[in-house]
Amino acid sequence: MKPDAPETEAILTLQRSIVTAMRSGASFATAHKEGGTRIVWTGRHFLREDYGDFPDRITYADEADFLISLRRFFDWEVSRDVWPAKPSEIEAWQGILKLLRRA
Repeated sequence: MKPDAPETEAILTLQRSIVTAMRSGASFATAHKEGGTRIVWTGRHFLREDYGDFPDRITYADEADFLISLRRFFDWEVSRDVWPAKPSEIEAWQGILKLLRRA
């Protein structure tokens, strides 16, 4: 089912809030016994850095690619409280915004 126009605008607003905050120094971070992940804006591009057992470094070509990856990365985190159901896209992006660490 495709989101309607007001829902789409709300999702875009949440995404813009995330991007704006990150460009002002906010970031995402996870940690677990095998390592963790940092997601930041470097001043040139968005960067995902994994450390620990499976180190990796990914830069995103553009904002759209970054947002797709961010949504995929946090899918489990924003879905776990409603599993086996899935949250709406608005609820998912609201959850992602709450995970943002402000500078």
